[in-house]
Amino acid sequence: MLSMWTPLPWRQLCNSKTLLLPYLLLAAHIVAAKPLADEKPLADEEPLADEKPLANEQPSASKEPAPRAKPMRRLHILNPTDLSQWQEKSFSGHSVYNIDLSHDPVAVKAHSKASASGLFREIRVDLTQTPYINWSWKIDNTLENLNETSKAGDDYVARIYVVVSGGFWFWKTRALNYVWSSHQANGSHWPNAFTANAHMLAVDSGNQQAKRWVHHKRNVLQDLARYLQLDAQELDAVAIMTDTDNSGQSATAYYGPIYFSSE
Repeated sequence: MLSMWTPLPWRQLCNSKTLLLPYLLLAAHIVAAKPLADEKPLADEEPLADEKPLANEQPSASKEPAPRAKPMRRLHILNPTDLSQWQEKSFSGHSVYNIDLSHDPVAVKAHSKASASGLFREIRVDLTQTPYINWSWKIDNTLENLNETSKAGDDYVARIYVVVSGGFWFWKTRALNYVWSSHQANGSHWPNAFTANAHMLAVDSGNQQAKRWVHHKRNVLQDLARYLQLDAQELDAVAIMTDTDNSGQSATAYYGPIYFSSE
C-alpha cells in the first residue's frame, strides 16, 4: 500500500519536515474511510470495565445506590520497550532512535547530529473518547543561537506531532507540534516557518529542566481548535522527532510512554 504513494513528489507537496511522513497521507485516508461502527477494539486500548453489580452487593431499600465512576480509558501509543509499530522517515540523514534499556525508566533515546528523521505511527485516535495526550520526555541540552520561527531555525531537541490527515486532499493535512523549544518562551506558539498547515506550541523551554523528566497532559481536542482553528474529532497519526539538520548541531532526547486518556 505504501509503495503506491512513494513515487509522488511529496517534498513539493508539503515542503516541510513538520508536516511529516507522506506515507501516512494515503494510508490514513484509507483508515478514515472505514466507519467507526465497523471498527474492532484496538489492541492498545484498555476497554472500560463491565459495570455489573458485585456478587455480594444488595440493593438498598432506603436510598438509591451511588453511581459508580467510570474507569479511565487509555489508548497506548508509544511503549518505550517496543518500536515494532513505528516507522522511520528521513528528511536529512538519520537521527538515531534506540530503546535504552539501561535508562531508568526505560525510554526511547533519540540522538541527532546535523540530521532530521522521525518515527511515526499511523493510528486512529477518537478524540471524543480519549482527548488527552499524556507523555514524558527529557533532554540533555537545548540548541544554541536559533530563531525557531525561521526556516533556518526549524530544529527541535524534542517534539511530538499529532496529525489530522486530509486524505487524498493532501493539502488539507494539518499538524500540531508540541515542542521543547530552545529559545521561545514556554507557552508561546507560532506558525511553522515552512507551511501554514502546521503550528508549533512550546510546552517546555530552555535548559532549566534539562536532564530531568518532564510530564505533560494536553487536551488535543481543545488545542486543535485553539491553535489550528480545526474542529477535528479524530487523529490519524502521532510522531516524534529530534532534529538538528538546519543548525548542524547535536542533541539528545529521551521519550517515555505516550498515551491518550479520557481524563
